[in-house]
Amino acid sequence: MQRQRLLGAIIVILVIVGLVLFLRGDQTQEEKQTTSEGEGIRIEDVVSDLSKQLGVTVPEDVERASLSDVGGSGASGLATRKYEDGTFTHTLLAALPDLMPGKFYQGWLIRGAEGDENYEIISTGQMRQSKGGYLLEFSSADDLRDHAKVLVSLESVNDKTPETQVLEGSF
Repeated sequence: MQRQRLLGAIIVILVIVGLVLFLRGDQTQEEKQTTSEGEGIRIEDVVSDLSKQLGVTVPEDVERASLSDVGGSGASGLATRKYEDGTFTHTLLAALPDLMPGKFYQGWLIRGAEGDENYEIISTGQMRQSKGGYLLEFSSADDLRDHAKVLVSLESVNDKTPETQVLEGSF
């Protein structure tokens, strides 16, 4: 129950972070790129401030990646991953538009670039709606840290191919 509250609070944080970043339209292009790629500390500062305000702790022992909107919907998200004691865990938290009937959001981990010999794309499953956002929790006995790209797609068919890309980012 406490874990659900924590995840719900993290989703609320992400929605607020998305709004703050959206409303900061006065950023230079370089600042926007740094923030959207998750390489700068600006988004971390915002998450930290909101965590304090809401009394929620975002785990520090996980790798984080900011997910950028690629579909023009204003979506935003955060991906985490960790490999410990033989288990790879991956979480997606996202502020996404409401779904139309028959559609769902799906998470993906990608290694390499399409056409490369080592290219691989793995579905991490369908995202579920949770307290004002969408959530996906994935775990595997395989160490998937070499799958550095994260993708969220809008789907109508549950297959092994992403349909409409909505969010993307990299660890």
